Amino acid sequence: MRITEALLPSILLSEVYFPCLGTPGVIGDAVAAVADEGFYRSVEIADIGDPSERRRISQIVQSNDLTLTQWLTLRAASSGLDLSALDKSLRKHSVTVLIEQMKLAAECSAQAVAVASGPDPGPDLRGEATKVLADSLCELAAAAQAYESMRIVLEPLDRGADKDGLIGPTAESVALMTSLRNEFSNIALCWDSGHVALNGEDLQASLSASQPFITNIHFSNAVLDRNHPAFGDRHLPIGPPGVLTVDTMAQVLRSLIDSEVLVANPPCVGVEIRTTPEGDPSATWQLSKQTLQEAWNQATALEDDL
Repeated sequence: MRITEALLPSILLSEVYFPCLGTPGVIGDAVAAVADEGFYRSVEIADIGDPSERRRISQIVQSNDLTLTQWLTLRAASSGLDLSALDKSLRKHSVTVLIEQMKLAAECSAQAVAVASGPDPGPDLRGEATKVLADSLCELAAAAQAYESMRIVLEPLDRGADKDGLIGPTAESVALMTSLRNEFSNIALCWDSGHVALNGEDLQASLSASQPFITNIHFSNAVLDRNHPAFGDRHLPIGPPGVLTVDTMAQVLRSLIDSEVLVANPPCVGVEIRTTPEGDPSATWQLSKQTLQEAWNQATALEDDL
């Protein structure tokens, strides 16, 4: 089984071209290159400011049957937005801004916009903040219904480690999704191995519990040693000093194959490696692709050992 037939190989262009974000035309050129290469079936980008570039991306996405996820997390962080804010005016402002950004994502033909919760307010306020976040996600999901097949994707973060997000541990993100799905079918999860590892959770157990809600999977390599200068989720290449290996990725992919979710509803699956300021995006592109393909080859080879 070829990887391009079983799932949606995804490239995180906002990470590959991180040093170039905001430079007009860079992401449009990259989406065109994805279409020309033919390996990736999904692209993930940050918000695009230029209207002509949004139109160009839309044309490429539609002409080549690509799945596009637009991440609004960088926009939220740079603007101080917080979907789980207990300050009512900040929460309302955050929802309003992201709904406006949703319109621009639709101009790129995005099938999904992705967000994260705000910071963890501490154990005494988590319950209240989670209710606030649920309200925000419902408002976003309702607004997304104005666009054909658009979904809202929530990425659970690590708590008490690096990003210190409200959501959070797998049990809490699954409970939140379960409650929201009763009203909105267009809400989903992005499962990120780096945040799961930083939460001290078992990757396979987390994936299994989250699987009914997953539309995006990020293989991100976290450093768990708090004394290491790269501690946290820095989107490093796979391997030391981080804990994620190709073998571990293969095990995760194998579990997806065994669950048959790839046949029923294949997720967008990518390796999240960020190009450093002095790095070469084309090298990051090839490394991400090579790593994903290698993990897939190992995952399919495991079938012979079963």
